[in-house]
Amino acid sequence: DDVACLLFHRGMPRATVTRDSYVEKVFTIHIAGADFHARQRGDKPRAVFLHGFGGDLHTWDGVWSELAGDVPALRYGLRGFGQSATPAGPYTKSVMAQDVHALAVSLGIKSAKVVGHDIGLMVAYAYAAQYPKEVNKIALLDAFLPGVGEILMAGRKALLGSEGSVKQMLELCCVDAGRVAPEVVQ
Repeated sequence: DDVACLLFHRGMPRATVTRDSYVEKVFTIHIAGADFHARQRGDKPRAVFLHGFGGDLHTWDGVWSELAGDVPALRYGLRGFGQSATPAGPYTKSVMAQDVHALAVSLGIKSAKVVGHDIGLMVAYAYAAQYPKEVNKIALLDAFLPGVGEILMAGRKALLGSEGSVKQMLELCCVDAGRVAPEVVQ
């Protein structure tokens, strides 16, 4: 997982210009009792990008112009990251999802595609769970969903016994068991 995260960031140079037709607005917005640093293209964003641990909204610089294209989009610094405020806790993913909701409401975003990387993935997942009508699509990148690992391990033991192999577990989880190549198991 750490290698995938490094590869994600290594391949994403900081962008200095955008190719699209929207002017990027840089601003600070006061929501949920704190100031959040944000960048937005277009009046009503249809895509929201959430960065990972140790990053900030600039995590998306390299993919911003490539992925967002002419789509109105928003990226902002999660609480405690980058130029966003560090309010008193809690810093649970549920609370951070409420920040996303407050931001969406204040900017008039009724529904959006949500892209979350690393910790942003967990915030995106919590946001979709708490406000499902506000998320029309979700992309979860480069992290795990808390609790899923334990469920998979329990399922492995129940289905295969304690001696079940990684390959057997992947074959059970995949729609097409033929796609479980040796390099994936490694």
